[in-house]
Order: sequence, then structure tokens, then C-alpha cells
Amino acid sequence: MKTFVCLFCFILLSLPAFGLAQETSATLPDVVVSATRVEEPVQDVAQDVTVLTAQEIKKGGFSTITGAIASVMGVQVNEYGNRGSIATASIRGATSAQVLILIDGKRLNLPSTGQFDLNDLPITLDDVERIEVVRGASSALYGADAMGGVINIITKNPGKPVTSLSASYGSFDTRHISAFTSRQVGNFGYVLSAEKETSDGFMPNTDYDLWNLDGKFTLKLSRDANVVFNANYDHKEEGVPGEEDYPTPDAREHDENELFGIGLNINKMHLNLYSHESGLHYWDPLVEDDYYRTGMRGADIQDSFLLGSSNLVTAGGGIVAERLNSNVVGIKNRTTEGVFAQDQLIFTENLIATAGLRYDNYDLGSRVTPRVSALYRPFAKTTFRISAGTGYRVPTFEDLYWPNTGYAAGNPNLKPEKSKEYEISVEQMFGKSLTAKALAFHKNVEDLIQWAELPSGMWMPENIDQARINGIEFDANYVFKNIALSLSYYYQDPKDENTGENIPYLPRQNVKGNISYETKTGLIASLEGNYVSNYVTPGSPSWSYYYLNGKISQKVPLLGGRANGEIFLEGKNILDNKYQIVQGYPMPPAAVNGGVRISF
Repeated sequence: MKTFVCLFCFILLSLPAFGLAQETSATLPDVVVSATRVEEPVQDVAQDVTVLTAQEIKKGGFSTITGAIASVMGVQVNEYGNRGSIATASIRGATSAQVLILIDGKRLNLPSTGQFDLNDLPITLDDVERIEVVRGASSALYGADAMGGVINIITKNPGKPVTSLSASYGSFDTRHISAFTSRQVGNFGYVLSAEKETSDGFMPNTDYDLWNLDGKFTLKLSRDANVVFNANYDHKEEGVPGEEDYPTPDAREHDENELFGIGLNINKMHLNLYSHESGLHYWDPLVEDDYYRTGMRGADIQDSFLLGSSNLVTAGGGIVAERLNSNVVGIKNRTTEGVFAQDQLIFTENLIATAGLRYDNYDLGSRVTPRVSALYRPFAKTTFRISAGTGYRVPTFEDLYWPNTGYAAGNPNLKPEKSKEYEISVEQMFGKSLTAKALAFHKNVEDLIQWAELPSGMWMPENIDQARINGIEFDANYVFKNIALSLSYYYQDPKDENTGENIPYLPRQNVKGNISYETKTGLIASLEGNYVSNYVTPGSPSWSYYYLNGKISQKVPLLGGRANGEIFLEGKNILDNKYQIVQGYPMPPAAVNGGVRISF
């Protein structure tokens, strides 16, 4: 690892900094891959999907990938504090282990816990071309862990020569520096970035130190073939303050993630090999240290071809080998193999139907997951969508193999969680400036895994929960000249079918909004707000919160226009609200951060 770090730094610092005085941006802002595993326009996809491009992220004033994901309708990011803490994603009431996190299609969810910490992503915000969020059961294409949805972060490809450097300083002695460079030289291209951020934290033992090193290299073999290689590394050391009622003032944690991959693309055929290694070391003077080292090796292949004149068939398969080496759970391994097929029937450009089916075989059994969807456009600016899909999630290593401590033990007889989900929506364009969408969904979940106390007094995970979640979503986007406005409203009714009660600690209502204003002189001002009201246990006080973030930046031409400078100032929780996203874990108070960025 040290050799890789030294080589990476040497390459990054020695690269020539020639090129146009502009930054790269999303080259295909209206294209999505994750919904059907085929690159196609967003307006032709029948499932509920949101694409957030690099340009939209910049205009929205988001400074982290986690913040950008949290702005998407139907997504709840459960943050346990500042950037040094855990942040996991939930979609439509799904647990974080039921949402599949990907980088360029490579799986990140850890087999130990089933989830992935968004604050441990081994890429920088500069690397992001777009973020694709597919809501709803998606196991028909992605297998296990996609029963709640998929978040796929697509990284930038090499393009016009560009290099940028940025530095900022803010509240709680938070310091951030980053570097990004990209260039295409003949058939060879590269994208390299580095980032470091440190903070003293907003309360005792919330300090952190994180850094990323990322590289993406492409080689064009012919007009229709290319090879892509990526190497990404993330390192974070942070304090772990614990819950308010159970503080751990001296606890510390060290996390790291390494992601390596190589892909071969020939026309519509894609072959990918990747490796994801993750390490966690938790130590507290009062308890025994915890060590986790997880590894994942993945390989997948797919191809698309026309069958007749109206059937676009996509088929493929893959294998994922997972392992865990931990002083808590021990050494565990498992392998999953899967194959899938999907047929898009394009009757006309205004009537498209999609049907998919996947078969997975894993150590504890096998699973077949279908999905169907349809899109109908009766008028040029009106689109109806309907879909039905299934999902599942296999038990984690901790659920299965937690050691018998006398008061808790894992359960090797657990069955996978499974779900069925249905949705229907209508989208309407009003002129060229306003787009609005309304959607309703219904989801049934069975065999939910929950740790429960047995009559013997032993705590053990069991397949005891069943849930039903109904919900509605409204989304509107308005763009006119130099103003962009987005507003969404989300409501869900989650029922525990065993008790008939609402499931506590899930959002009841969620309102999100973002407005940005841009001038021809390079001034960008944005405001982002989020309001959440949560369900609680009967008799408990109501639990809701809101926050408002803002950012203003001004571009400054440098060196006679050969470079661009940018000065920015951003505020987080600018109304200084005291709130908690996860009960027992306070979020930071008002914070201000300012900095500069130079691109050439």
C-alpha cells in the first residue's frame, strides 16, 4: 500500500498542467445506466430514478457526496454526527443494509454488517460525473442487497485537459485541501485526485482526519473497444463519542477502504473485475479492541443485442466472493453466483415495456427475482410509468455467526429478507421550464431480521418481522434563465404487520428544496433545506427536525483568462438548530467554511 501511495503522489505532482481554463462536467446529464444496466435517456426509463449531475451538484452548493445523496427525493441519510461519524442511506423506509451502494457498478456493501458508510467512500467529490438513485426493489438486476434500491456513483472519464486545486478553512478548525487533474493523450487518458480533511470536531471526541487518493486510467484499443483501470484508497481516523446516554469519551476508530478494478468494453459488451478491501479497528480503554477486515472479489459480464427490430435484450452474470477476518466473528467466507436476462420491448418511442429475471445461488440457498415495468407517453409532455419488482437481502456475517457470549448469539438458520414492490407515476412537463412528477408505491417485506430476546434471556436475530409500507412522492423542478429550483415532498405509512403499529424512527414526511441563482459574471448562490418528521413509539414526544444550508461563490479570471479562480463561502445548519437525525447522536451546530479554488 505504501508503494502505491508514493507512486500516486509522484505521478500527481509531476503531471503537466496545460489545457483549457475550464472544469470537466457531466458529459451525458440526461443519461442513466443503473435502472436497466443499459445507457439510455432518463425520460425513457420506466422505473423511478433520479440522476444528479456534477453540474447540478455544483449549483446546489453541495460540498460532499453524502450531502448530495441526502438531497434526493425518497432518500434518508442517517448521519451520526459530523463527517467523521457514520452516514448510511435509506430509501423508502428500507434499512441501510437493503440499499446497494455502487461506484461505477462495483459493490461496496460490507458482508459483516450489510451496509456501507458514505463518509468512507474512496473517491472525492471532484471525481463524480453523476449520481444515479434507483428507488424500489432492484434485485432482478443486482441480486442481493438491492431490495430497497440502488445508489450508483458514476465517476468522470478523461476529457479536455484540466487541473484544479482547492483549499478551505472553517468552524471547529476544519481544514480541507484537494487536487484534481484529468487529461486525454491520444488513446490514453487519466483522472487523478487527492483529498485531505481534518477537524477538531464540534464536541469532545468528534475530531477526525481523512484522506483519499484516486486514479482512473483508460486506454482506447479501437473505435469500439477500451480498457478502464481504477485504483481508489480512503483512510479515516476519528473519535467515537458514543450515544448521549452511553458516552465513550476515549473510544477511537480507524477505517480504510481500497477499491481496485479493471474493465473491458467492446461495443455493448462489458467485462468487469474488481476488488474491495475494507478494514476497521475500534479501540476503547474500557473494552477489548475490535478488528474487522473484509474482502470482496467480484467479476461480472453482460452484453446487449437486438432481437428483431423492437427487442433489446441484455443478459449477463457474475460472481462475488466475500470474506471476513475478525476477532469478534472469526474467519468467514461465502460466494454468490448470479445470472440475469432483461428484454426491453420498444413498441414505439412512446410505449416501452421492460421485463427482467435474475437467478442467484448462494451458500444458504437460491433465489429468483423478477421485475416488470412499462412506460406510456400519450402526449409529448406527459409520461405514465408503472412497475413491479421483487428484492431480497441475505443475512450478514454478524447476524449468522455472532459468537455466543452468554447473553447474545448469532443464528445460522436465518432466511433472507424478501420484498415485493409496486409503483405508478405520472410526469408532466409544462413548457420548457417546469417538470412535475407524482408517484405512489406499495411495498410488502417479509422475514425481516430483528434481534429479539428469547424466553431464555438470550438475544438472537430471528425472521420475525413483516412490514407494509405505502407512500407517495411529489417532485417538481423549475429552470428558467439563471434560476434553478427543485422541491420534493415524500410521505410514507410504514406498518409493522405483527403489531399493527407504525414502525418507529422512520420518516413520516420529508420536504426537500434547493434554489440556486447564477449570474453571467460567475456568481452562484444557493440554499438547500430539509424538513423531516419521524414516527415514534406510542407515548413518546414527537420528533421532527429541519436544517438549512447555503453557499455563495464567485469566479475570478486569472492569468488573462488562462485560469479560473473561485472564492466561496458556505454555511451548514445556518439557523443553528439543535437536532438529531439518529436518536441519541447530536448533529453539529451552525458552521461556516470559506475557501478558494483554482482551475487551469
